[in-house]
Amino acid sequence: MKELERIYLFHTLLTGSVPSGMCSLDTLNSISVDCYPQNVLVSCDCGTKCNCDVAPSTVGPGSTGSTSFVSRKSDSFEDGSPGAKAFHWIADHDSLNLSANNPSVKQRYILALMFYSMNGEDWQYTWIETNGIGGNDKPECVWDGVQCDKSNNVIKIDLATIGLAGSIPSEIAELSHLTYLDLSSNGFVEGRIPDEFKNLHALDHLFLDNTNLSGEVPSALCRMNIEVLLVDCYQPDPKISCECDACQCDGSDTKPFVNTPRPPTESPTLPPTHFKNPQKHSIKEVIGGNPRPGTPEYDALHWLIHTDKQGLGPNSPRLIQRYVLAVLFYSVRNLPDDWLQPDANECLFLGVLCSDDGVVTKITMVDDELVGSLPTDLGRLSNVTFLNFNKNKLFGGVPTELGLLTNLGELRIVRGKKRLTNFPPEYLVLYNNDLSGTVPPEICKLTSQGALVGVEVDCDGTKPEISCDCCGNCP
Repeated sequence: MKELERIYLFHTLLTGSVPSGMCSLDTLNSISVDCYPQNVLVSCDCGTKCNCDVAPSTVGPGSTGSTSFVSRKSDSFEDGSPGAKAFHWIADHDSLNLSANNPSVKQRYILALMFYSMNGEDWQYTWIETNGIGGNDKPECVWDGVQCDKSNNVIKIDLATIGLAGSIPSEIAELSHLTYLDLSSNGFVEGRIPDEFKNLHALDHLFLDNTNLSGEVPSALCRMNIEVLLVDCYQPDPKISCECDACQCDGSDTKPFVNTPRPPTESPTLPPTHFKNPQKHSIKEVIGGNPRPGTPEYDALHWLIHTDKQGLGPNSPRLIQRYVLAVLFYSVRNLPDDWLQPDANECLFLGVLCSDDGVVTKITMVDDELVGSLPTDLGRLSNVTFLNFNKNKLFGGVPTELGLLTNLGELRIVRGKKRLTNFPPEYLVLYNNDLSGTVPPEICKLTSQGALVGVEVDCDGTKPEISCDCCGNCP
């Protein structure tokens, strides 16, 4: 131990005193023990080398700061434990270098603890660099799957289908503002639901289905104001028993499994504010796998499974078009918050028109101040004959996938343009935006092989925003 630099022994049940031989080690810079004046468990006579957990100014890289933000019920910093890894990341490698009294340091530690407890190195995205060096220089409120309120308190954690494994750390219960927790569809999450979750008084949505959790839902959760609680309690082979009225048993239309069977009249019903589609795995296959969290595609799929009340199955002809419209909603800003309506048929969405048999054929969003890029999934609307996104603030390139719209055809001439009675109606209109690049040849082919007669983009002038080899008109 001649090269030992730091010793962490606080928040344990050790008593006595630090051996004088440790104090004399030349390489040792810090000895952290429970020697704080209010409750001395271990005396330390090593001078400035002693760290008695009295909240110094920082806990960041290179410091030996306080661990007052760490739960006393943690794993006592046993070497190599998730708690030790999370603390050492905060103390030694976190680029934010937060002070010990920073209100965010505790929730940042808890999220780091989740990362190290639940196989974070193999998740679909990285909160913390896998070697633990360098850390994450972003606030935890912008980490994938994490959402905070205006005061930067974590209120939502959505880690569904990202490769979680291991047991759920009970310290999550110390996120007192948390309202939404989704750890579903992670088959290697095991153990039991922590009893400490009873302290999550703000929690109203809890998703723990399609995991390997076992046991029973703690009775204290039943007395909370949880609106939706999804666990694997379905018959005939329940993994978890649940006696809460909020329980919804994923994967079955039967009532939840409970220790004492209830009369059918007491079978819980899904709250009107929430819907969860029990066919979510088949739906994911139709949509196309597991999109990366934080993307419009992920948000759209999550909405389709967790919020949408239409209950469309994988064989529904409306599934893809509803998903694509949801992707569009999450790809651009300034659409009304209620544009994506879980209660309504997508043919009733503002600017969307359908054929008599309910197939989306036209999308018109003109001068709506939309900001964002056109999603490639628009190319999956194979029956669309009319697209008009004129006079918005769209940026990026024109998706090549629009070349799949072989039925694209109709244009209503927008204001500012003279409407000619003999002007061909089969146009794609995308001008008065900030799109750049080149109109893909796949789209130009539609002018000779498909129903598309012409394309209008911002291709005018000596330095056009976008080049086009098939545009008959450059407004």
